[in-house]
Amino acid sequence: MNSAVLVAVLAVLCAVTAYDFDFPILNHYIDSNLEYFHSRQIRSADNKEYNMDNCQHHRRFNLNCCGNSSVIFKDFKDKEMMMKCFREVSEKVGYDHSNPNDTDPFSCETLLRKKERVVCLSQCVARNKDLIDEAGNLKEEKIKQELKKHGIEDWKQKIVDDAVVKCLEEGKSVKVEEGKCNPANMSFGKCIWREVQMNCPAEHRSDTDMCKMLHEEMKKKYGGN
Repeated sequence: MNSAVLVAVLAVLCAVTAYDFDFPILNHYIDSNLEYFHSRQIRSADNKEYNMDNCQHHRRFNLNCCGNSSVIFKDFKDKEMMMKCFREVSEKVGYDHSNPNDTDPFSCETLLRKKERVVCLSQCVARNKDLIDEAGNLKEEKIKQELKKHGIEDWKQKIVDDAVVKCLEEGKSVKVEEGKCNPANMSFGKCIWREVQMNCPAEHRSDTDMCKMLHEEMKKKYGGN
């Protein structure tokens, strides 16, 4: 059994969190950014004079396959806020990069902790932008205002506007486990991203191999054109 299959089997065997990590390409994108900030946290901890801007970036990829502007996941570019949240979340969840028990890639506990970190990171970012309350519940009007600030194309803004009500409901309906971070913002962001990609006009779709694969996977999973 190769490592990719083994990881997939472990992911199935391990208990799932309230947020549904059910779209592999999106998971890879989130993971690549999580590893980016994880590597910077390690280096900054080991080197107090470390400057994030002077290092070679961890390889990340663009998940926007519709038009020229992104609607969701812009926060990954705000290094200062992301590092602040990453440190806060690592302390909350309990993560020690020097401890093999916290970094075992084939451990169910490691996978579950990683999922929890992603959800908590999303909550931290949303809280810093005043898009959720202290319990992690979505602030509808604040979110609607935020989505108007991105300066995206008019045709894409219409897709977003049409999806907001549906995605707010999706975010509010997600289960919150006792003592865990609220995945409402994570679920909302995934929904907006999904709706934009699924409803993207053919003339605005990227024709890269990754984007073609993304649209094919979306058709299989969610239907549509």
